[in-house]
Amino acid sequence: MTWVALYGFVVLFGIVSCRGAAGLVRRLGLLDRPNARSSHLSPTPRGAGLGILAAIGAGVAAHVGLAEGGPPREWAPLVGAAAILGAAGFVDDRRGLGVGAKLLAQVAAGLLAILGVGVVRAVDLPGLGTVEIGALSAPLTLLFIVGFANGFNFMDGSDGMAGLFAAVSAAGLALLGAAASGGVPPWLAIVVSAAALSFLPVNWSPALAFMGDAGSLPLGLLLGATAVGLAPGVPFVASFLVLGPFLFDTLFTLLRRGLHGENVLRAHRSHLYQRLIASGLPHRQVALLYGGWTLLSTACGLLYLHPSSVARSVAIGAVAGAGVAVVLLTGFREGTRGGHGRVA
Repeated sequence: MTWVALYGFVVLFGIVSCRGAAGLVRRLGLLDRPNARSSHLSPTPRGAGLGILAAIGAGVAAHVGLAEGGPPREWAPLVGAAAILGAAGFVDDRRGLGVGAKLLAQVAAGLLAILGVGVVRAVDLPGLGTVEIGALSAPLTLLFIVGFANGFNFMDGSDGMAGLFAAVSAAGLALLGAAASGGVPPWLAIVVSAAALSFLPVNWSPALAFMGDAGSLPLGLLLGATAVGLAPGVPFVASFLVLGPFLFDTLFTLLRRGLHGENVLRAHRSHLYQRLIASGLPHRQVALLYGGWTLLSTACGLLYLHPSSVARSVAIGAVAGAGVAVVLLTGFREGTRGGHGRVA
C-alpha cells in the first residue's frame, strides 16, 4: 500500500468511525457541560476521540498487514500505549478517574512507547554542537512523552484546533522523516495525521463532539513518541520545533501562572488560545491561527535539518517569535475588548 493510499484509507475510515463515536457518546450521555473554565456554551458530547483511535487502529492494521519485509517492531508497544491511555481517558470522560490512576496509566503508556521508539540520547544545538544526555536519556524522554500527552490534553479546548494541529504537525513529522531518510516517511506519522484530519468534520466549529481524554491523551502520546522515534536520524530539536505551537502555549502558560503564584496543577482558563476565545475571537479563527503557526513551525523544523548554526538559530527564533506574536495579539485583544467576550 502506498503512503497516499494509506493516508486516504485512514481518512475515509476515520470519517465514518468518528461520526459513529460521536453518536455513541451522545447515546451514553457523555456530555461536556459548560462551566466557568469552558470555551463552549452548550452541552456537547465528549469522548468521540474513540473514533480517532479506531482510525489509527485501522491504519496500523493495514500497514502491518501489508508491510514489505514484515511489520515494524515498534507497532505493538505503540498500539498498547495508545490503548492504555484511550481506555483510561474514556473512563475519565465517563465517570472520572483519580489522579493516581491517571498517572499510573500515563507512566505505563509512556514506558511502553519508549520500548517501541527508544530514547533521545543527544540534542544538537546551534553553537553548542551535540549535547549528550547520558543517564538522563530515559527519564527525560519519558517526561517528554507523558508531558506532551498532558499538554495536548490541556490544549484540546477549542473547536477544531487540536485536530488541525495534530493533522498538520504529524504531517510535518512525516516530512522530516522523509527528508532525512531519502523519501520514506515514518508510517506512524502518516496514520496519526490522517486520523486527526478525519475528526475535523465532527469537531470543526460549531463542534458536534469533542475528543475528550479518550482521544486527546493517546493522540498527544503518539505525536510525542513519533518525535522521539525520528531521532537520531532527525535532530530532536527539529521535531520539537514542529510541535512548537502547543509546547509554547503550554510552557508559557505554566510559567506565567507560576510567576503569578497560582497553583499550576489546578484547572484554569489561562492558555493563550482560551484567552483569545474569551476576547471574542471565534473558534475557527483560533484554530486557523494555530494551524498557520504549525505550518510555520514545520517549515522551521525542516530548516533545522540544515547543519548551519545560523539556519538552526533562525528556525528556533522564528517559532519563538511567532509565539511572542501570539502573546502580543492576546494582550492587545484583551486590552481592547477587556477579555470578556465569549463565542461558541
